[in-house]
Amino acid sequence: EVRQQVVELEGVVDPQAIEDYKKFAGMTDADFREQLGFCTGFLVDVNVVLTASHCLLGSMVIDLSNTFKLRTAGGKKHDVIRVLGFDVKRDFLFLETEGMESYGYLKFAKSYKVGQKVFTVGNVHGEGIAIRDGIMSSETPDIDDPNVQFIRYNAGTSPGNSGGPLIDEDGDIVALVFASTG
Repeated sequence: EVRQQVVELEGVVDPQAIEDYKKFAGMTDADFREQLGFCTGFLVDVNVVLTASHCLLGSMVIDLSNTFKLRTAGGKKHDVIRVLGFDVKRDFLFLETEGMESYGYLKFAKSYKVGQKVFTVGNVHGEGIAIRDGIMSSETPDIDDPNVQFIRYNAGTSPGNSGGPLIDEDGDIVALVFASTG
């Protein structure tokens, strides 16, 4: 039920770069993927997408990427109009888009607790959305800011899940996924 509100962040292929690789590195069309998924986002209001700030700003806030689209479950692509706000320390970023009024949006859970069932919804390895289940195992304060709580869970998380939602059984947002452990 939440899939419609989750988007894949997809890089836009630079045709000139591909031609240069083919010319100078001997690569062929078969060496390139048609789609370059890299992160996840989800609608939290009408035409407002929440994702992890490191997906677009990088870990050092030096490589802002603006060559991407928001890809929906049906394959439709949407442009980002502007960045509404972000917090590098807490790793979140709000984007404004348009044309997604009919998609609805996810709501934040009123409460959550350790031991409850949760689900990750994310663009696993940039190859499409996967939904994986687990339980919330703990809440841990950030050592640099005790006002920030990290939620630990055992639902599968892979590169590309960054920026996706951690949801409860009702489909409500418990947290933003921003990191995984090896």
